[in-house]
Amino acid sequence: MTNTIRMPGINSNILALISFILIFAMMFLTVHPALAEHDCDDEKAAMDAARLLYEIAYIVHYLAELALELAEATGIDWLIEQAEEALQEAAEFLVEATVDWQNARDAYIECRKTKHASAGCESGGCGYA
Repeated sequence: MTNTIRMPGINSNILALISFILIFAMMFLTVHPALAEHDCDDEKAAMDAARLLYEIAYIVHYLAELALELAEATGIDWLIEQAEEALQEAAEFLVEATVDWQNARDAYIECRKTKHASAGCESGGCGYA
């Protein structure tokens, strides 16, 4: 003999349908963000590479500043000129790397917004970054 739970007024088909909807919703909520995350892999890789280049440019700029301070401490004119030129080039490199990183970050955020919007998150409830 089988044990059954009787719920007056609730059809077993309705319970099965509700269970199916809940399980499907839970599956979608867990799997969809993982799938959406991989939609922007190229943009994320470009953003990470640009961030690394920015960090390198920052270190190079810092080292160029130190080199200029050391050159000024020696008082040798040609060494100071070389250090100033190196600092100028490092500053330009840092500015370019900053712009590249910001552009890559914006492209990644836009990709995430586009992918989430196409998946039905237009209401603003989805995290973008």
